[in-house]
Amino acid sequence: MNDLRYALRSLRNHSGFTAAAALTLGLGIGGTSTMFGVLDGLFLSPPAGVSEPDDVVRLYIVRRAGSIQAPSGGGGSYPDLEAMRAGGRNLAGLAAFDYPGSFDYGRGERAARIRGQAITADFFSVLGIRPALGRLLVPDDGASGTVPVAVLGHGFWQREFCGDSGVVGHAIELDGRASATMAPFTLGCSARRGSSWA
Repeated sequence: MNDLRYALRSLRNHSGFTAAAALTLGLGIGGTSTMFGVLDGLFLSPPAGVSEPDDVVRLYIVRRAGSIQAPSGGGGSYPDLEAMRAGGRNLAGLAAFDYPGSFDYGRGERAARIRGQAITADFFSVLGIRPALGRLLVPDDGASGTVPVAVLGHGFWQREFCGDSGVVGHAIELDGRASATMAPFTLGCSARRGSSWA
């Protein structure tokens, strides 16, 4: 008990040191908590809207060059996807996506660059995501010779179409080609994921 009284008296007598130590600890703990929150939201937490996040895994392609094995972080081809589908008997579903990029939306003076992502037709069904209205992609949407299809993120739907439900089935122009709009949907993370999916 005497030691505690002595420590408190010492801290009171050296108030500048006490304030500096408390400020340093506060900044360190606050900074660490903030960084964990950011990293958790970006990398550790499952995307909002996924129905069974514990059942979703991400597969990487491993390329072997001599004695070096390294995950490519993606870069798989469509034959790679088909081979995984054929050999993945324990998988309930398998979908692929390209990294987010930019699309030209519209034409002329109203043209704008928007963020979007190319995905396979079963992307949303594998994740268990439901549309706000309309429908999401089906396997026939990816067949050659069909009209390209776009699924709009909720924020893009609200911003560009004022939440108009009549947008479903109408054509929008992406990269100079008409794409049929199938459905807007809501994802809690849609702002960081992209504006449209094709």
